[in-house]
Amino acid sequence: MDLNVFVSPEVKLLRELDVDSDPLLVLSCGHALSMTALDRELMKPSSLSVFQHGVESACCPRCQRSVSDLMRYELRDKRTRIDQQMKYEQIALSKGMDKAQKHFNKLQGTLDASQSEFLDSLMKTKAPPRKNPPGIKTRPLGKFIQRSSSFPQSDVESISKIYGIPQDHERAWKTLVMPLVSSIEQFTSIYDKASQTSTMKIFEAVVVSLSRSQKEADASSSSRTQPPSEDASAMEAVRSKAKAKAIKCGLPQNGHLGSVFIDSLQERTNALFLILSLAFSAMHSAGITSGWYWFVEDLITCALVHVMMLRDVALDGNYKRRVIQARLMHLDLIYKMTKLIGLRPVPAEDTAAKVVRLQRVRQLKKLQEMEQKQIKDGCIESSMAPYLDLATQLDTMMSQAVNIAKGKITRAG
Repeated sequence: MDLNVFVSPEVKLLRELDVDSDPLLVLSCGHALSMTALDRELMKPSSLSVFQHGVESACCPRCQRSVSDLMRYELRDKRTRIDQQMKYEQIALSKGMDKAQKHFNKLQGTLDASQSEFLDSLMKTKAPPRKNPPGIKTRPLGKFIQRSSSFPQSDVESISKIYGIPQDHERAWKTLVMPLVSSIEQFTSIYDKASQTSTMKIFEAVVVSLSRSQKEADASSSSRTQPPSEDASAMEAVRSKAKAKAIKCGLPQNGHLGSVFIDSLQERTNALFLILSLAFSAMHSAGITSGWYWFVEDLITCALVHVMMLRDVALDGNYKRRVIQARLMHLDLIYKMTKLIGLRPVPAEDTAAKVVRLQRVRQLKKLQEMEQKQIKDGCIESSMAPYLDLATQLDTMMSQAVNIAKGKITRAG
């Protein structure tokens, strides 16, 4: 192998090189550079031009061959690869998200005509009354069937058997919501991919390692009579500290690349809200005594789980506006649930049922007041004033819904 030697500019002759203070590094390509010279060369952007499996790698400044075989630059090369991988993953996720959002936005513009045809079709078949709800075990919508699932069970199409809705209604409903279900599946796929990026895996590994180290340190400093706490709040505090350290090390917030993770969750929730709106219309058309009533109730529950997930992700990632938006969506669902309760008359003879109903309404009102306060406290910027206006409107609507649900005033229409 021919040996071509390159040294620092300060060194005129090879014999002047002090290999003790500035060692000579021999590359696999046959070039040899002093450590100072190679360090300086690899600081230049042009040193990244060799591609290894689609990712840029540090290369020899003379012949552009990879220098990743040198242990001195192995860590630097790995970091470069990680940065490049993050970049490519983020680009791919952003493209997929943009395509899914355009499809969803286009879809919303065609729903009005489809909804009108759907509601007309419901009038052809009368839905039988269903006073009592289906059994709890037969209502999976909104529940986590498997612990490994990212989302609760969200099958919004199979409604005939569970809720006693006519099959003609179910067929028409499936035709109406099929495009929305497709959008939900797209956003779910993007969400899952955003949850499994290489950055997310590295972040989680760092957090687990730091958490373990912190717990071991706490255990060694605690006395035998007072062992370190293992309750959920203490463990979450340790994990929060570990996350903060990971972010200080240069990893992105919670390991997520950009906002695609929360964007996909937001859009999936938006699609579910749109389906809920369509179901409300179907219930009013078919009758509030039909099984549509119980389907709407379960849809609200399912949407509620999504909103809580959205709120927690927004809080965890410090997305202040998203937090407020999630809280407003929560307020809307509280109002819808209260409104749904008020659609059916207050039990006159069944005292126990009446007590349960009034207690439920009081709980919803209290929850609404707590969320209202959180929104008020969170809207500290003048640009968030529209959110406060929406919250005020929902408060007014909620007050009327509560009075109707309690039987204090009669529902219009």
